[in-house]
Amino acid sequence: MPSAKYRIAQQIEPYLAILEREGRSHVTLRSYRFIYMKALMSLSDAGLETAIQSIGEREIEHLRQVLWRDVSPVTRRWYLSILGSFLEWNGNPVIKHMMIAWPQGERLNVDWLEPLEYIMIEEAAHGVEVPLVHLEGKLGLRRISAMRLRKCDVHLGWMDVRGKGRHGGKWRQVPFQKDTMAVLEQWMAERNARLQRAQRYNPTVEDPEELLIWQRYGSVGGYTPTAIDNVLKRLSKRTGIKFSHHTLRRTFGRSHWMAGTPLETIATLMGHEDVKTTIKYLGIKLDDMRTAQDAFATFMEKVKRGRI
Repeated sequence: MPSAKYRIAQQIEPYLAILEREGRSHVTLRSYRFIYMKALMSLSDAGLETAIQSIGEREIEHLRQVLWRDVSPVTRRWYLSILGSFLEWNGNPVIKHMMIAWPQGERLNVDWLEPLEYIMIEEAAHGVEVPLVHLEGKLGLRRISAMRLRKCDVHLGWMDVRGKGRHGGKWRQVPFQKDTMAVLEQWMAERNARLQRAQRYNPTVEDPEELLIWQRYGSVGGYTPTAIDNVLKRLSKRTGIKFSHHTLRRTFGRSHWMAGTPLETIATLMGHEDVKTTIKYLGIKLDDMRTAQDAFATFMEKVKRGRI
């Protein structure tokens, strides 16, 4: 009789094979396999259901309260999101139907993502979602800039980016992140496949200037604002994380600040003419202010002791 581990692996591998064909990296596939195996083996050890279609609220609560009780809420949410996609692919929407409520971060009227939330979105993205999330979340582009970006604007290690404005805003140069070239190469392969599919329906179809394109039967073209909004709405719904184009751009600025990038450099990367505008993007929250107060208190104590 096959072991529990073997039976569980037999349920997981077909789904991972599909993700691999969609272009997911081997690193991502290994992490997904680890999460699925650990979750299902934990259910098996507890005498709970491990058959994908039979997993219910009792099993999900076990994972939340027992297996993943010691990880942060954001990480737990990430694990359950990944598991939820796997279950839904097998026809089991239990996690979606549970409508699990998650604690919100301590934010003051600011819309940005925690680093792990961004990683969740990045890992869940496919198709045109991948370059779009990268352009806005890792390069800081506005929605309009991502829509206007042309193939000829992309160079080796940097790209020319046009800002906002009805007739086209100011141009600036944006350097790549370490993984930008890999993201763009992956997208260009898919973009070429879209163009070829359209040309099979309609041989007269020409290659659009825009970097990000859609394809439907014998038609291709750049995205309209509504269409590109819908791209992110679908990804938001799939991950269970509420975010928008502006969220990704704010997250870019916030993450740079958390990494120690000077305000002036962040402003330049984001195309802001005034650092005051950049400050509004940073999402100063209570923890940041407490840290500042502690640093101030330490400084004053050093002054008091004559060390400064």
